[in-house]
Amino acid sequence: MAVSILACGISCSDTQRIADASGVIRANATESKQRFERIDANAETDPKAVRADAKAGKREQVAILAASEEIVRALPGVKDVTPWWATLLSWGLIALSVVGVVALLWMTGLGAFVKRLLAAVGILIPAAERREANLAAKAIDYGSDVSVREWIAARRASDPMFDAAYRRERRDRKKRTDGRTKPAD
Repeated sequence: MAVSILACGISCSDTQRIADASGVIRANATESKQRFERIDANAETDPKAVRADAKAGKREQVAILAASEEIVRALPGVKDVTPWWATLLSWGLIALSVVGVVALLWMTGLGAFVKRLLAAVGILIPAAERREANLAAKAIDYGSDVSVREWIAARRASDPMFDAAYRRERRDRKKRTDGRTKPAD
C-alpha cells in the first residue's frame, strides 16, 4: 500500500492522492481498532493497564476514522487546477496532431482521394471550379456566344499551373511540327 501511495504521489492528481491516503488511513485504523478490541477482550496479565491502553487506542482510532471521514466529505469540494501554460500546451499538441494527421493523409494520397470523392458527390466543389465548368459547358453548346478559345483564356488566367502547362504544350507542339503544316488549334 505504501508503494502505491508513493507511486500515486508522483503521477496522480491531488484529489486522487487525498482519496488514496484516506483509504489507507481508514484501512489501518479499522484494523488497529479491531486489534485493540481483541486486546481488551483477552487481557490476562495486568488487566488494568492493558484495558487502559486498549481503551486509549480505541479512542485514537475513532479519531483517525473521524478524520478520514472528514477527508472523504471534503473531497468533492477539492478542484484540480491546471496551470494556463499546461492548457495552452495541450491545445498546441492537439493542433499539431491534427496537422500531422492531415499532412500524413495528404502525403499518402488518401487526402487527394477523399477530396476527389467529396467532389464526385458534389460536396466539395469550389466556386472557381463551378464558374470554370459553367464557361466550359457554354463553350461546347451550339449557338453559344462563348468559344473554346475564350474558355482556354479564362482557364489560363485563373490557374497558373494550367497556364504553364498550356504554354509548354504549345512550345512542344511547335517543335514537333516545325517544317510541316501546323495542326489546327
